[in-house]
Amino acid sequence: MTRTAPAVPPWLAHALRSQRGPVSRSAVLRGALGGGPLLLGAVLAGRPTLGVVAAIGAMFAGINDRPGSRRASVARIGTPAL
Repeated sequence: MTRTAPAVPPWLAHALRSQRGPVSRSAVLRGALGGGPLLLGAVLAGRPTLGVVAAIGAMFAGINDRPGSRRASVARIGTPAL
């Protein structure tokens, strides 16, 4: 009896497909410095789940931050977090 691997759903295949293109080193560093201390502090405080939530918030802020006014920035950064 041969066993075949189940087919991967299309959404998962798309997410796992390798991306080609330049990697913004400054964006990687900004993300690590934004989420790393939050995770470390939460782990040291014994509340790693809160650190994950805070780090996800920092990730949203880093991804959605674009040039413009602070008022527009609050809407771009805050809306995905809700």
